[in-house]
Amino acid sequence: MLRAASVILGGNMAAWTAQYRPVARVVIVSPALGLSHLSTVAQTPVMNLTLRLPNYSQKEAADSLRRERALGWSTRGVGQMLRLGAAVRHAADEHAPSARDIRVLVNENDETVNRDAIDELVAHWSATGGHMSRFELPDSLRLPHDVIDPDEYGGNTKAVYPVILSLLRGSTPPADLGVRTVRPSGESVRR
Repeated sequence: MLRAASVILGGNMAAWTAQYRPVARVVIVSPALGLSHLSTVAQTPVMNLTLRLPNYSQKEAADSLRRERALGWSTRGVGQMLRLGAAVRHAADEHAPSARDIRVLVNENDETVNRDAIDELVAHWSATGGHMSRFELPDSLRLPHDVIDPDEYGGNTKAVYPVILSLLRGSTPPADLGVRTVRPSGESVRR
């Protein structure tokens, strides 16, 4: 179940930045380029439906301690998220990414995002000369999709933040954290 399109959209915005902006380094965390349990072929028809049918919103109870945090999702929000993901994937088919160093971090336990869509994007960027690194948080951490929010139920920022910080600095995450480096072929490299 989607929690909030705004939370999920962060990885897509980072992917867009990597494709279109000449920055030194981009760290992309679990981009929702497509929805899990839905083939990449079916993403476009689902996107079109969510953008054309009447909008449906599902709101969750407000957090009394953090009133600025609105939880929920809408079909239009999901459609726009898929639209941005499709635009980045389409651009990657035709052009090399603009970012000099792209690091993609995925969560093996994430049941929200479509891993095939992420793998395809990484493969296209690698094929067009992008400097790519892909890393995977282990399933043993049992992390939710949103690994960044310190208030996310089931999150573990003590394990995740050092990984993200090392990627932002351009280094490889410490081996004791269990993060795997994944080659563009999808082969996992244990350290």
